[in-house]
Amino acid sequence: MIIDFMSKDWRNQQGSEERQLMLETARISRFISVGSGMVTYTLFVAYIFYR
Repeated sequence: MIIDFMSKDWRNQQGSEERQLMLETARISRFISVGSGMVTYTLFVAYIFYR
């Protein structure tokens, strides 16, 4: 979504910054997905135990 509106010359100018931003975004999204997975797993286990 972010990369769609970036023009090519801007990407060539700020390649390292964009790569850093993409690394940050990937790390944050992975952290969010792992966190939501752990929350879902915890709720599932709690549902099984307290059913």
